[in-house]
Amino acid sequence: MTSLSKRVVPDIILENLTCRICCKYLTVSPIGVHPDGGNICGRCLYGKKSSPTCLFECMEDLNYHSFQGFIPMVLLGYASYPETLFPCVNRFEGCNKLLPFSAIKNHEKICVYKKFQCPLCQFQGVGSQLIQHFRTGHKRYLSSENPVFILKIDNDFSETYLFRSENTLFLVKVEYIKDLSQFMFETLCLGTPSRKLGRLRILFRIPSGSISTYNDYILLSDRLEISRNCRFNMTFKINDFRLSETKNVVCSYNLFYTE
Repeated sequence: MTSLSKRVVPDIILENLTCRICCKYLTVSPIGVHPDGGNICGRCLYGKKSSPTCLFECMEDLNYHSFQGFIPMVLLGYASYPETLFPCVNRFEGCNKLLPFSAIKNHEKICVYKKFQCPLCQFQGVGSQLIQHFRTGHKRYLSSENPVFILKIDNDFSETYLFRSENTLFLVKVEYIKDLSQFMFETLCLGTPSRKLGRLRILFRIPSGSISTYNDYILLSDRLEISRNCRFNMTFKINDFRLSETKNVVCSYNLFYTE
């Protein structure tokens, strides 16, 4: 257990300080600055001699600067104190280590991790990278905990969302088949969840035809055994309900853990 004298870097800080190249946290020095803006972590700069090159985005020489001079000030405020702890970049894969800044580089050499494939493109990365990738490349498909989806019912569709529940990531694929008036939800758990039992509750808010009035329909799953790579599905048909002229249905997706 972390002692009271220790403090953990808040997620809101950590997840806004990521490497422009690899999308991982800026927790490995030296930290560089890209000429077009943004920082580059020591994983991408470390070991390069003379003028490093941005292998993933461009062929321009990088402005290599030392950690001490160009680390973002908010990160410097945390990294300068040995009592400050940082989570491992593989936290969503099940690593619960909390480490001082100086220990992260060596820890990552032995930490077991697994890359995930982005369902929307060819990007691959660990969970923390996937969050940043969605934030910059698929922002409309990144949802906060207990997300709300606006689902269109005028045509068939298939969308995949990434959302975070506590220290676990989930991919939620939502499909709608108009001819069947049917929604299908497939949820995939990425990594290792901190708690393994839960229930899924999906609330559909369907316009009743009059102004600002709705009919609410709730789907509640049986108890779920949530574990790495587990999948669970739920289906809902709306053909028995009278819809107004609106083409959207509001859907709240909530995952509750049980002890």
